[in-house]
Amino acid sequence: MAPSPLSDLVAVLQDRYAIEREIGAGGMATVYLARDVRHNRAVALKVLKPELGAVLGVERFLAEIQVTANLQHPNLLPLFDSGEGNGSLFYVMPFVDGESLRARLDREKQLPVDEALRITIALAGALDYAHRQGVIHRDLKPENILLHEGQPLIADFGIALAVSNAAGNRITQTGLSLGTPQYMSPEQAAGDRQIDGRTDIYSLGAVAYEMLTGEPPYLGSTAQAVIARILTERPRAARTIRRSIPVHVDAAIARALEKFPADRWSNARELAEALSGARVVATSSVESMTEVRTASPLARRATQIAPWAIAAAAFAFAVTRRPTRVDTSVARFSVALPNDARLDAPSLMALSPDGQTIVYRGVSPSTAMLFVRALSDLQPHAIAGTEGATDPFFSRDGEWIGFSANGRLMKVARRGGAPTVIAAFPSSATSCSWGADDIIVCGGRDLLKVPASGGELAVIEKNGNAHRAPRFLADGRTIVFSTSSTPPNPPSDPHLAFATADGKVSVSPVIGFAATEAPGRILVYSTLGGELMAAPFNASSNTIGSHPVALDVHPARYPGGHSGTWAVSSNGSLVLTGGEAPVQMVLVDRSGRDSAAIGESRAFHRSRVSPDGKRIAIEIAENGGDIWVYTIASRTLSRLTTTGGTGDPVWSPDGKRILYTFGGRRGRFIVSQAADGSGGIDTVVGGSTGPGSKYAVGFGPDGALIYDEIYTPTTAAVMSIRRGDSVGKVVVHSTGVTNLGTVSPDGRWVAYEESRDGNSQVFVTSYPREGGRVQVSSGAGGEPQWAHNGHELFYRTSTAMMSATVRTTGEFAVLDRKVLFQDSFLRQNTLLYDVMPDDQHFLMLKGDNTDRQLLVVMNWISEVRAALAK
Repeated sequence: MAPSPLSDLVAVLQDRYAIEREIGAGGMATVYLARDVRHNRAVALKVLKPELGAVLGVERFLAEIQVTANLQHPNLLPLFDSGEGNGSLFYVMPFVDGESLRARLDREKQLPVDEALRITIALAGALDYAHRQGVIHRDLKPENILLHEGQPLIADFGIALAVSNAAGNRITQTGLSLGTPQYMSPEQAAGDRQIDGRTDIYSLGAVAYEMLTGEPPYLGSTAQAVIARILTERPRAARTIRRSIPVHVDAAIARALEKFPADRWSNARELAEALSGARVVATSSVESMTEVRTASPLARRATQIAPWAIAAAAFAFAVTRRPTRVDTSVARFSVALPNDARLDAPSLMALSPDGQTIVYRGVSPSTAMLFVRALSDLQPHAIAGTEGATDPFFSRDGEWIGFSANGRLMKVARRGGAPTVIAAFPSSATSCSWGADDIIVCGGRDLLKVPASGGELAVIEKNGNAHRAPRFLADGRTIVFSTSSTPPNPPSDPHLAFATADGKVSVSPVIGFAATEAPGRILVYSTLGGELMAAPFNASSNTIGSHPVALDVHPARYPGGHSGTWAVSSNGSLVLTGGEAPVQMVLVDRSGRDSAAIGESRAFHRSRVSPDGKRIAIEIAENGGDIWVYTIASRTLSRLTTTGGTGDPVWSPDGKRILYTFGGRRGRFIVSQAADGSGGIDTVVGGSTGPGSKYAVGFGPDGALIYDEIYTPTTAAVMSIRRGDSVGKVVVHSTGVTNLGTVSPDGRWVAYEESRDGNSQVFVTSYPREGGRVQVSSGAGGEPQWAHNGHELFYRTSTAMMSATVRTTGEFAVLDRKVLFQDSFLRQNTLLYDVMPDDQHFLMLKGDNTDRQLLVVMNWISEVRAALAK
C-alpha cells in the first residue's frame, strides 16, 4: 500500500515535530496535536487541505504568512513556525488546553452579558493592535476564538489573508471559501476586493451578537441564503431577543453590523469604548433594526437561494439601499451556473437594456443552446428552438432576443415562443446588434443590415475590411465596430470605427475591439490584450477622448487563451465572464497517462520547453496574461513579464532568450527578452512591418523565426523572418486560414494547419520555398508538431493525439498514421502542447474548457466615471 500524505509528512517532520493525533478539521486545514521536539512543548500543527495547497505554491504562501509572525498581543495566538513537507503546507501555533468559543456557545447558547462584554472588549483590543500593524483577520468566528484560563485568544490571525494573497481568485476553484457566511461582512459577501479592518469589526459584532442572543445575526438553510440575507436584510435588534442587554451595548453592536463600512466604527478601539460605556452611541441605528425589512419580492424570495440567487439578492441590495446612495454604490457578485446550464466558453452573451436579464450560450447535457436568466428568477431557463445558437443580442426594448444558428439569423421573444427566421446568414457574417427603427446590423467581411421583421441582408460597407463586433450607440442609429484591412491591400491595425445605416463610415485613431457606449457619454472598449478601457466620447462628432483609462475589471481568459466576453446595459450595469480558469500542466506519455508537470493549478495557456529540456516558458492568462519561467529541477516558477497583454512564448535556439507576442498600440507584435529577465526588450517583428497581428511559432534550422500573420478572423498566413530583416516573407500561400507552421528538424519541410469552412487539416510543403503540398491528416487534424528525431509528425484530431510516420528524404511521404491516445486535454486554435526532448512525453493542459461563473457589477458606471475623473 502506498504511503499516505500524512505518513509522508510525519516522516519529513520527525526531527522537528512528533505528530500524535488529529484534534480538529476546518475549511482550510486539518489540525494535529504534535510535540515540538526541540523545545519539548505541545503545539497545534495545522496542515492545509491538499486542494488548497495545490493552488498556493510554497514560496508565495510562506512569504505571505510571515506577515503574521511578528504579531505579539496577549489575546492573539502567535505563529511559531511554517513550512512545507513533501508537498504539504503547514503552520504551527501553541496548543491551547481549553475550548473554543464555538464549543462553549454550542453548550450554553447565551453567555452572561458581563462575560460576553469582557470577551468582546478583549478581542477588540487584539483587533485594534493587529489592524495598526496592517494585518486583517478576514475570518473571525467563534471557531477561531479559543478560551484559555478565562481569556480569549484569536487563532489563525492573518492566515486567511495569507491564503487569499497567495492564491488570489483561484481560491474559488478549490471549493473552499475565505470567510464564514454567518460572520461575513456585506463587502466580503459581495466579493469586494477592497477589504479593510472594518470587515473584522463587522465579524466581531456578529460574534458578540451571538454570545448575547444565542444566534448569529442572520440564519439560513444554506450558505447562499445567509449571504442573501446579509445583503438584503437587517438583523433584529439584540434587545428584542434579550431585554437584559443594555441599550448602549445594543447600539454599539448595531453600528458594528452596518451594511456600509463607512457607517461602522472606524476602528476596533472605538467599538471597545462604546461597549464599555466610555463612548456615546446614537440609538437611531438600533431602532432601525427592530424589524427585518425586505423591500422587494426578489429579496423576500432570497431564502430560496439557488446558484443564481446571490446575484438576485445582490440586485435587491442595490435597489433597496438608502436613496442618497442609489446612484453611486457599486456591488459585485460572482454568479455560479448550474451544471446543466453552464456557460459555453468562449461565448458571447448579452445584457438587457434595463440590466435585469442575461442571455448566454450555454451547454446542457445534450447540446449547446441559449439560456436566459432574469435577476428576478432563481434559475436560468433554456430557450426552446435555439439549439446550436450563438452571438445573442437584445432588441432596443429588451423584449426580443436575436441570434444566429445553422446559417440563419433568427429572433425569439424574451418571454417565450417559437423562434422566427429573419434572414439567411452567410458564414462570413458574425455578431449583430439591434438598433432603432427595428434595424439589425451584422459584422464580418462586410457590414450588413436587415429589418428585424425579415428580409435580405444588405451591404452598408464593402471595401475589403473586416467589421468586428458592431454595436449600436445610445442613439440607436450610429454603429461602432472594429475594422482592419485584409490582403492584398496594405492592412492597418484594428481601429474603432463608426457607421450609419445609410453607409457613412469614419475610422478613429483608437486601436481596440468590441466597443459600447455607456451612460454619460463614455465609450468602453477592449484592447488587443483583452483589457477594458474607458474614454470620454463625443456622440455628435464620433470622437473618442485621447486619454483613456484602464478599468479594474478583467474578462476571464479561458484555457487556450480566448478572452471572455462582457456586456454593459443602458443603465450602466456590467456582466462579464468571471474568474480565470485554472488548469493543470501535465506530462502525458504516449499511452495517454498523465502526471503533474507543475504542482499547482493556474490559468496556464501556451507553454514551450527550452531546447535543453530544463525550463518551461509559460503564458499564464491572469490579469491580461504574462510570461513566466518554470525551472524543472528546483520546481520554481518566476515571472518574466509584468505588463499584461503578453503571450505565445517561444525559446531562441540557444535557450538564452524568449520571444513572445505583445499587444501594443501598433497591434500584436513579437518581441524578445533574456530568459533570466535581465536587459531590455527587443522588437523582432514590429506592428508596422506587416499586415496584422503576429504570433511566434518557432525557429527553422536556418535561424529564421516562423510566425503566424493574422489578417482577419478568416484569413492568415505562415511567415518567416531572418535576423536583420525588416519585413517577413510568406512561407505558405493558401486560400484558407493557414497558421501554426513548424519547420522539420532537417530544415526541408514546413508543417501547417489549414482551415476551410471550419474543417482543419494538416499539410506539409517544402521549406524555405513552398512547393507541392501533401496532406498528412486524414479526415481532420490540427496543431502539427515535429518529433525531435524528424521521422514523426504529431497532430491532434477532435478526439485523439495522432502520430504520422513520415519520410523526409527525397520526396516527402506519409508512411503510417496511428492513434497514440484518446485526447481529452485542453485545446484551442493554437499550439496548446509541446513535445519533450525524449519524444516520449507531451506537455499538455488538463482542465475544463467551460466556465460556470459570471460576474455582475451593479451600477458599474459610477466606478467608470470615478476612474475617468482621477
